[in-house]
Amino acid sequence: MHPNPSITQEEERIDLWVRDSEYALIIENKACDAFDQDTQLYRYIKRTENHGYKDNQIYVIYLPRTNDSAPSDNSWNGLKDEFAERSVQLSFKDDIIEWLRNEVVPHIPP
Repeated sequence: MHPNPSITQEEERIDLWVRDSEYALIIENKACDAFDQDTQLYRYIKRTENHGYKDNQIYVIYLPRTNDSAPSDNSWNGLKDEFAERSVQLSFKDDIIEWLRNEVVPHIPP
């Protein structure tokens, strides 16, 4: 277990970046329906590599408002297939809100 990961917001323009000695997690928030910037995920992956992480240590979570929006091929800039096993798309509407409603809220003391 990795008890002390570094968690940053908007560092090097990455919405949420979780890093420890074993892995790096890039979380891209698209809750407000923002469009992908040119080669956005590709650039975030390269920035993470510049911090000493290898591709097999890097994971990506893409969080649009609904599942109707996926990262563009341009955003991946050729890395989509390479990261297919280390990336996931979760939507706020279908995944995060349901998780909060079913798993988090019931455990909050009154």
